[in-house]
Amino acid sequence: MKVNPLWWGIFGIIFFSASVTLAAEAPQNSSKIDGKGLSEKQNLMQLDLDRCLDIAWKNNQRRPASQYSLEAAEAQHKQALSAYWPKLSVKSIYTQLDESPNFIFPAKTIPVPGQTITTPLGPITVPSGSVNVPAQNVKLMDKHNLLTSTSVNYPLFTGGLRSSKIKQAKAGNEATKQEIRRTDLLVGYDTRRMFYGAVLAKQLYQIGQDTLDRLTVTLELTENLYKRGSGKVKKTDYLRNKVAVEGVRTLVAQLSGSMELAKAALVNTLGLDYNAPIEVISTEIPYQRFRVHLDELVATSYRFNPDWAKLKAGLEAAEAKIAEARSGHFPKVMLTGSFNNIANSFREGIVTPENRNAWALGAMVEFPLFEGFLTQNKIREARANLNKLEQDKLN
Repeated sequence: MKVNPLWWGIFGIIFFSASVTLAAEAPQNSSKIDGKGLSEKQNLMQLDLDRCLDIAWKNNQRRPASQYSLEAAEAQHKQALSAYWPKLSVKSIYTQLDESPNFIFPAKTIPVPGQTITTPLGPITVPSGSVNVPAQNVKLMDKHNLLTSTSVNYPLFTGGLRSSKIKQAKAGNEATKQEIRRTDLLVGYDTRRMFYGAVLAKQLYQIGQDTLDRLTVTLELTENLYKRGSGKVKKTDYLRNKVAVEGVRTLVAQLSGSMELAKAALVNTLGLDYNAPIEVISTEIPYQRFRVHLDELVATSYRFNPDWAKLKAGLEAAEAKIAEARSGHFPKVMLTGSFNNIANSFREGIVTPENRNAWALGAMVEFPLFEGFLTQNKIREARANLNKLEQDKLN
């Protein structure tokens, strides 16, 4: 069916005039909003961009996950710092034996040589002989026993192991902070994108509805001229106009559906319930023009981009990992101390007052002599990971 260009011209003029009218006479939202953001008239959550950002940063589920990651990274850092503190432990062991431990001295015979003893009455001759000593059963301790032991260990030299662990933990903490910053930026970006998408969908729907209203009036006028006019408007003109109106009506229905989808996407981004009633109150999409050179943009990206800062933290952690692997070539020096107490009802045997309490203080030195080339391969692995990150930096 051939369409009269005159009607398409009329349709274009009406659509353009509706757009200008909507932009110039956009109704300002005068409904009062209470503390919860609910309109008193429509019971809708009236949202502008700032309120959307506040809700998104509060309710979006990606931010709590990032906060938990930061808590884990901070805990790992404190774990690494604990290597500079001495390790103190107390251990108590209560035991009950079936019988009290004992020790049996075996029976033996002690020879006595003969001798002459001088007395005032004269010498007395004692003949040689022997003394038989029977076996003796000696109780060592009671069968109920409580042993309490306290030990202290403090590393003096680890070959760089402690410092490398701390550097890795600090780098991981910094990387987690950059990930949180990236999450915040992404939440803000998604919120702005969905908000202005809803604003655009609302504008298009209002323009389409206004155009449909104007075309409906034109259709009624065409119908009156066709039925009661002088005959200059023919039935084909009326039908063409009606087809155009129905096409615009279909388009308006599609725009209405798009507007509802844009609202649903915004609700999902804000972290609200899926059926939360919302209404965007903004009527314009701002346009700001920036005059910035490319070199300046690249320099700003290197300074503030969270992915770049996260990569730098990863490089620092990889370098510290090499130092950790290299510490396997160095000896380890540690101070050790212990105190033991035995609580037993027996007072003789091996639990005399001198043996009940005992302490010891010493130094332990460990020299790695041969581990099957374990340390060398750990260093190679750490260097390979560092080289990989450096290549990612170049890419």
